[in-house]
Amino acid sequence: NNLIGWATYPSISDPLHYINIIFTSLPNAAEVLSHRRREAAAMVLMKQFYINYYQGNRLAVFRLFPAVLIRDPNWLHNRGAILMWLESIFGNKFRDFLRNLAGSMKKNLIRIAKC
Repeated sequence: NNLIGWATYPSISDPLHYINIIFTSLPNAAEVLSHRRREAAAMVLMKQFYINYYQGNRLAVFRLFPAVLIRDPNWLHNRGAILMWLESIFGNKFRDFLRNLAGSMKKNLIRIAKC
């Protein structure tokens, strides 16, 4: 986590380049850690994803999520991130539509369960 924090430090202009330098600089004895490069790159990109989402930069959010998935497809399990990405594509109305749909489905399931 410290590596991710340093990579996204404001004075680092290219966090992915920073990650690559760190992993290529590892001694041969630490080669067992090289498989973590993609995971670290995905974490850096996800941190940028969330920062840009909360700053309202929809274009950056739209571009970052596929880049994350290329490096670590496990992020597909994160429904919140997927919804944030879809919101960056379709806007707030789509998010509100999904919330209303989920709410009405939940109410219907509760009503069915009571019968």
